[in-house]
Amino acid sequence: MPTKKQLLIVCVFLLALLIIRLVWNAMTGLPDQPTAKNGVLDLSDFAFSQPGYVSLEGEWKFIPTYQLDLQVQDTERYYGFYIHLPHGILSVSANGQRLYQTSTQNRQMSPTVLASIQPDENGLIRLTFQLEEIDRHSWLPTPRSLYFGPSENIERKNAIESLLQMAVAAIMLIHAIYACILKAIKPAKKGILFFALAAFFAAASVLISDNKVLGYFIALNSEWDKRLTYLFYAGLSLSFLLFVLRTFAPSYKRTVRVASTLFGLYFVYLLLVPLSLLHKTGFLLAVAIVFAFSTIKRGFAALFGSTGGCLQRPMDDALPLRR
Repeated sequence: MPTKKQLLIVCVFLLALLIIRLVWNAMTGLPDQPTAKNGVLDLSDFAFSQPGYVSLEGEWKFIPTYQLDLQVQDTERYYGFYIHLPHGILSVSANGQRLYQTSTQNRQMSPTVLASIQPDENGLIRLTFQLEEIDRHSWLPTPRSLYFGPSENIERKNAIESLLQMAVAAIMLIHAIYACILKAIKPAKKGILFFALAAFFAAASVLISDNKVLGYFIALNSEWDKRLTYLFYAGLSLSFLLFVLRTFAPSYKRTVRVASTLFGLYFVYLLLVPLSLLHKTGFLLAVAIVFAFSTIKRGFAALFGSTGGCLQRPMDDALPLRR
């Protein structure tokens, strides 16, 4: 297959991923809604139309627990909460009734859905978060992504978003499997293997982000949540870099060796370094990603000349990527 055609296929694939992400954001966006002020969110005149829930962002009371009073109109209806809880020892209550409690380190990576909550006779739901001990290295030092609405809407929101993430991850894994089949058919095509690895790491990155669907299958604490997030994104960067170099610039063997060595050392660092040090050196992931994609950009700049995009033989002094 011509190099230009291979590059076009890769670009179309990346564009498709971008479109999927934009559609996802459009589907999960929220309309104009009331905002919590001084620990009170008045929803008595709010109609829970599409998407059927509201965000609980705004001014909460801190006494020293986080508290928010929700005023609703329908006192006979069941309501629910959708919450990303921090790792640690905490409890969630509504109108004095405890809904959720952890006595040890919270191992639930995915969002918590608390349904079947009824307001009191005055339409009041007093939501309280008691944070006793929080993992100082947690991604979530305080509750975030808080949404409230009728129970069926909250459960549907969680189900749809989780299914969308699993669908995107499944598409990535299908590409990885397909690439492995091609590799078995054409063993000489080394770049195909790295494309399969890139698709696998892309799927893993999707599963550990946003709704953290991976938490439905594997119980991980906050430490491994952080380590695996760095590992998956670094693995995606390296795999895509090696795929491009092996496919479009097979002569740059030295660049492949250098990149593989540097990323290999970084992988060991991610797995073995104390979590406190990993937290302070999180910028290294950004450095690794910038290194990978800037190398790809320089490689394409050397491989494709300005004469109509024709493929040219790279000169040693045109690029610091020597053979």
